[in-house]
Amino acid sequence: MRNPLRSEAEAFRFLIVVIAGAIVVVAAAYLNTWVGVAAAVLVVGEVVKLRDRLNWFETKPLFAHRILVTRAADKAQELAGQLEALGAAVERLPAIELVSVAANGAFKQAVQALPQTDWVFFTSPEGLGWFTKMLKPYRKDARSLAGCRIGAIGPKTALAIEQAGLHVDFVPRRYSQEGVLQDLPKQVLAGRRAVIFSAEGSRDVLTKGLKARGMRVAKVPIYRTRLPAALKARITGIAAQPWDLVTATSASCVDHFSQALRAVGKGTLIKQLRFASIGPVTSQAVRAAGGRVAVEATVSTIDGLVEAIQRYAMKGRR
Repeated sequence: MRNPLRSEAEAFRFLIVVIAGAIVVVAAAYLNTWVGVAAAVLVVGEVVKLRDRLNWFETKPLFAHRILVTRAADKAQELAGQLEALGAAVERLPAIELVSVAANGAFKQAVQALPQTDWVFFTSPEGLGWFTKMLKPYRKDARSLAGCRIGAIGPKTALAIEQAGLHVDFVPRRYSQEGVLQDLPKQVLAGRRAVIFSAEGSRDVLTKGLKARGMRVAKVPIYRTRLPAALKARITGIAAQPWDLVTATSASCVDHFSQALRAVGKGTLIKQLRFASIGPVTSQAVRAAGGRVAVEATVSTIDGLVEAIQRYAMKGRR
């Protein structure tokens, strides 16, 4: 027998409540907002007087807001789960996936040079995982970083590194390549060697900035982003729906989202969407693609983005 409470949406679609002997069958009034299904409410008996006490869902800060989450499939839940807990109707449409880069001489040279390297920088939470994967063919592991000072672009990146048992020496106050450069001048950098492990095709702001300060810098790609195969097939129907916000957690997400729209002949649709951006760099990518930035996180983290979306929603209710 199929479980009638198989999904959270179904759990709200039909609830049977027994209060003071009355049986109340509720088909959630706003289910059409949440999951696109028209519904009605049937209330029987004195229980109608308890609406103010039972009406907990509609009081959530993001109730009735429809939000499209474009993070990678294996990362989407962190953001989508928080938004759903706040009452939002969330659809997941991964606009990015991470894959390995081909084995290359640059990585091998960087690994061989680690004993003479002063600083190692990781620019994403995924960086250390891809780094250790690429080490395996050389029969090495994260211990190869012994003796190097480690810089992380933000707290989530630092956490991923620390969970591997490594110490993080530096996290900037502003979580971006620009933030790293802003805070690092306090260190003695001239003549030091650094390696930046990052995504293929990522920005060169940190590389150029460190070189300008006299460092010898190698930037080494350890993974790359690509457009998910399912994105083009799903984007036409989903993007055309009435969304309050589309989340953007990286410039790559925005680029792939825009690319997929153009591929199906709907490139101009991006102009009709309002984006919630994780930070200035991502906002710049949204505007370059023709989109509108309605929300920008003050702190460039998932928690910071959720807080910014809440502020936006509350402002709209005033």
